[in-house]
Amino acid sequence: MEGEGQKWSAKKPPLVGRLLIEFSSQMTMERVQRENPNVTDGGRYTPPDCRPRWKVAIIIPFRHRENHLKYWLHYLHPILRRQRIDYGIYIINQVRPEALQIYIYCHGWIKGGPKCTTQET
Repeated sequence: MEGEGQKWSAKKPPLVGRLLIEFSSQMTMERVQRENPNVTDGGRYTPPDCRPRWKVAIIIPFRHRENHLKYWLHYLHPILRRQRIDYGIYIINQVRPEALQIYIYCHGWIKGGPKCTTQET
């Protein structure tokens, strides 16, 4: 089914096989934003042509790896868009080095995750 506001499509999305991942070109957050215009500030995306069947929250613990994050987002956004899911990418800035902090943040997001959406379906 195609068209805005329609239910999710049972037709398989155009997925691809292996990706060529390279780090030779300079990656910037501006480039990531430019190449993903339908991703809103805050890392949220909803397919414009259907109502997605799934809502996904991707939680990325982050600490001092900005260059890695830019490449990660550059490759991850197109993969997720092709799956036609409603998703949000949440970057959790780790300020303490304790491993337990990751559990605390993730547990809090999992319990409060549905509150992150702007529209419930």
